[in-house]
Amino acid sequence: MKSNRKKRKAQSAAKRTSTEVYAKPVGCAEENGVSAAIAWLKSIRLDQLLDRMSEIDFRKDNALSELQELANSVEELIKSNRGGDTGIHGFIGERAQVYLSNAWSLINGDARICDLIDDNGMTDYFDNGIAIQQKACRSNGWLGLDHITKHKAKYPTFDGKYQIPKDFYETYERIGQLTEKEAGRLSRHEWNLWHEIQQVKQDGIIVEPMCVTYGEIQRDTIFNTIDKNEEGILKEAQAQADQATEKYKPTAKACIETAVISSAVEGTLSGAAKLIEKRCEGKRIKDYDQEDLKEVCLATAEGSVRGAVRGATVYLVENYTPIPGVVAGGAVSVAFESAKALKRYSDGERTGQECANEIGRSVVTSAAGALGAKLGGTICPIPIVGEVVGGFVFSMVFDKEYGIVAEKLRIIYGRKALQAA
Repeated sequence: MKSNRKKRKAQSAAKRTSTEVYAKPVGCAEENGVSAAIAWLKSIRLDQLLDRMSEIDFRKDNALSELQELANSVEELIKSNRGGDTGIHGFIGERAQVYLSNAWSLINGDARICDLIDDNGMTDYFDNGIAIQQKACRSNGWLGLDHITKHKAKYPTFDGKYQIPKDFYETYERIGQLTEKEAGRLSRHEWNLWHEIQQVKQDGIIVEPMCVTYGEIQRDTIFNTIDKNEEGILKEAQAQADQATEKYKPTAKACIETAVISSAVEGTLSGAAKLIEKRCEGKRIKDYDQEDLKEVCLATAEGSVRGAVRGATVYLVENYTPIPGVVAGGAVSVAFESAKALKRYSDGERTGQECANEIGRSVVTSAAGALGAKLGGTICPIPIVGEVVGGFVFSMVFDKEYGIVAEKLRIIYGRKALQAA
């Protein structure tokens, strides 16, 4: 009987030793897993930011290319003097509407929306597939409405829309919305214009504004109009870049979320590790007494606190410094292990030498785990897995070697102390 009891006791001791041997490597696997996960999420966030920035640059280049095409086309018009002094602005207006509309559509991430026809026919250009006839005429002060009605009479099958300069359209809307009584208080010219507008509306003719004013499409002002739009395009691109930077930058909210998740993970793992340790000692959950439950709860709480601190620390270090997250994670573990060792020393549970050994072992094992995580992440293409496995293996090897070296040093210094005595 005595022999069996001794055997069971020896087996139990062996199991406890095994649990202690794997405790630190498992802890390193935890910390490296958390650190690798945070680094992986950071890399995803940065990749998304770079993709967004590349997209914005692509949009900007395409939009500026449209403006350059507009400038080149206008230069050709001016050289050819197409339309003469009184008509060239009409051709400039067509090109301005097409290329400017396309430029602003492109910078906002959409496709080109306008196609220039330029054949002096029924349609000047297409806007989103709809036929457009543009009338930028100041003669007689009719906002070009008389030219619109003439065009409609000439091309009764035209089922598209008409566009007039933006400032003309503002007048069209302001006067056209008046009641007949209100229009009666206007000047004679505006009263006649009101009637012309009502006739256009009754005929079912759709009138829309251009993206430019009459003054912006003249021979001597169009290049200033192009420059103004270029400035606007560049400002819009910068605004989009600033918005992307703001969206994908590290935030306090993300730091807190990381700390919470890390706390839950490490708390659960620490509690589970304590349960496994108890099981290795031969205790089943139904046999737990109050002291056993207290140990499991304390282990879970300690893991939760450590996880929260680690998650927040690694997030901050990984996102705001050039220091790798695994180093920060290891530093948190060393800090916790050192605090525990000093507490045991203060309580008289450890000698000074034992306390120093525990702190030293924690430093060496964590450093080895960080090195292993780095190598594992380089070798293994699967995110997080390589860091976890590499950290576990390296920390286990160095933890074992540290124990052997520490034991040899203890024996050597012990002998010297005896000889000196």
